[in-house]
Amino acid sequence: MSKSEIRCTVNLEARLVSLFVQTAGRYDGRIMIKRGSTEVNCKSIMAIAAMAIRAGDEVTISSTGADAPAAISALSGILSNR
Repeated sequence: MSKSEIRCTVNLEARLVSLFVQTAGRYDGRIMIKRGSTEVNCKSIMAIAAMAIRAGDEVTISSTGADAPAAISALSGILSNR
């Protein structure tokens, strides 16, 4: 399992929620995002939208599988506007 803590630099609004979920869908492993006590599947558009992630929020992305580091890197890039 790979894990990364990220401080978001963007508000995860509709367009970015869609991009985030589409990006997560490209990877085979289980990918989860956690903010506070809430943890959801990164491949669920409704769950990600409901989290209402905003700039300044700290989140943790964890992933399993052979492509876990690549998945975390790609999703972290979206949240930190890289």
